[in-house]
Amino acid sequence: MKRLCICLAGLCVAVLCYGQAHDLERSTPEAEGIPSDRVIAFFDSLMSVPGVDIHSTMILRHGKVVAEIYPEPFRAEYGHQLFSCSKTFTAAAVGLAIADNRLRLDDRLAAFFPELLPDTVSGWLADITVRDLLTMTSGFEVDRRMRTFRTDWVRAYLNHPMVAEPGKRFAYDSINTYLLSAIVQRVTGMKIIDYLKQRIFTPLHITEAYWEESPEGINAGGWGLYLQPEPLAKFGQLLLNNGRWNGEQLLPASWVKEMTSRQVDNAIGDDYGYQMWMCAYPGAVRADGAYGQYIILIPDKEMVVVITQCLRIGGDREQRWIWDGLLPYVSDKPLAVGKSYDRLKKAADRYAHALPKGKARSGWAKQLQSKEFWLSDNSLDWQSIRFEFDNREIQMYVNDRQGKTSRITLGYEEWKTSPILFYPLNARKSTLGSFSNVPKNFYVGGGYAWTGEKRLEIKLHFVNWMSAVGFDLDFENGKLSATLRNNYSDTLEKIEGAIR
Repeated sequence: MKRLCICLAGLCVAVLCYGQAHDLERSTPEAEGIPSDRVIAFFDSLMSVPGVDIHSTMILRHGKVVAEIYPEPFRAEYGHQLFSCSKTFTAAAVGLAIADNRLRLDDRLAAFFPELLPDTVSGWLADITVRDLLTMTSGFEVDRRMRTFRTDWVRAYLNHPMVAEPGKRFAYDSINTYLLSAIVQRVTGMKIIDYLKQRIFTPLHITEAYWEESPEGINAGGWGLYLQPEPLAKFGQLLLNNGRWNGEQLLPASWVKEMTSRQVDNAIGDDYGYQMWMCAYPGAVRADGAYGQYIILIPDKEMVVVITQCLRIGGDREQRWIWDGLLPYVSDKPLAVGKSYDRLKKAADRYAHALPKGKARSGWAKQLQSKEFWLSDNSLDWQSIRFEFDNREIQMYVNDRQGKTSRITLGYEEWKTSPILFYPLNARKSTLGSFSNVPKNFYVGGGYAWTGEKRLEIKLHFVNWMSAVGFDLDFENGKLSATLRNNYSDTLEKIEGAIR
C-alpha cells in the first residue's frame, strides 16, 4: 500500500535531536474513505488565511495518518507550546488518580492544603470540589495577573475572592487546572508529567514531553505542556479509543466518556466537559489551546485532527472547514485512488511560509560588514547584532543580555534553520516559570531580502516554539532603525541601534 507523508524534508540541522515522528501507521486518504481533493481544499484553506501561521496539521482516520503537513520551515520533529491543550492532559492525570483510589470527584479542594487556607474559611471555599475545578465552576474570581507577580499560587488562590457558589457558574480560568495539578502531585507524590510518563506517555511511546513549572515546583497544568504533533495525535487517538491502546486500557473508558461529555452549559460559547470543549459538530470534542492549538475528536467518523499554529484572530474557521468541507465527503468504504492523490503528494512543495521579497544583494552591504550595532531595550532581550554577508546568505550574530552569542543563518528565497542560545519571543513571558523545564535547544528558521539599497527585511520563525518575528531595518550613517513585529499580536516595536 502506498503511504502518504506530506512533509518537507528540507533544512536538516545536524544538532537537531527531536526525532519522534512516524510511529503511527500511514495510509492514503482514499484507502480510509477520504477524497484527496477535499484534503487539498482543507490544507489550502488553512494556509490561505492572513494572520495565521500553520505549523503542523495531521488527519487520522481508523487510527492511521492519512495526511499531514509541516509548512517550511517547520518539521514533524519540532515540539510546540500547547497552551490550554495542556488542560486535557491534566484531566487525564486526574482520572488516573481517581482510578488509583487516590482521589474522588467530590473531594474538597480545601482538604488537600489545610496549611495554606485563610484564617477564616468561607462556606463557598469549603465546598469547592475536584469536579468544580474540572468543569471551571469553582466560583473563584478570575484573575490572570496573579501568576505574573505571586510565587505562592496555591495559597494565593485559596485566599482569593469568590464570586459564585461552587458548581453554579462557569468561568474559564487556568488556575483551576493548576490547582488540579497541585492536587494530583500531592496525592501521588509525583508531578503530573512524571505520572503521565509512567502511565500514558511511555505506553504511547511519547519520549519528548516537557511541562513548565510554577515557582512552587508544580507543573502548570492549565498551560505549558510541550509536545510534538504526532504525540498529540496519539493522545487524541487514545481518547477516541476510549482509553485503550494496543490492547491495554491506559485510561478508564468511563473516565474518557466523562471527559468528552457535556458537563456544564456555557451560555456564551461551546459547552464544556472535563477540561475539553464540545464542538458544533454532533459528538465532536476538542482540546483547545491559545493561538489555535487543537486536538479534535470526531467519533462518528473515527477521525482525529491535530493542528498547531499561531493565529492572531480567534474563531472557529478551522473547525467549520472540517465540518463543512471535509466530513460530508467521508465514506464508510475505501475510494478509488485518482489524480487528486497525486496532486496531494505534490502539494507538499508549495506549503511554505512566505519569505521576504526583494533582492539578494545590496551595494550598501559592504558598509555594514562585521559592524556591531548596539540596540535599545527590546522584547527579545538582544543587546547587539552584527552581519556577515555572503552570496545568497547572511550570517546574523546576536548577542543577548546574558552574554551569549547565537549565529543565525538567513537564506534568500529559502529558509535556513539555526540553533539559538536565547529564548524565543514568548506570548506569555509575564507568567512566572515560562520556559522552565523546556529544552534550551531552540531553533529558528530565517530568511531575508533587501527591499531597498539601505533597507533589509528579515523574518524569523521559532520553529520549535510558537512565535515568529519580522524586522524592517533601515541603515543610515552608522545607525539602524528597526521595526519589529510578531505573529501573535498587532503590536509594532521600534528598536534603535548604533555602532560603538
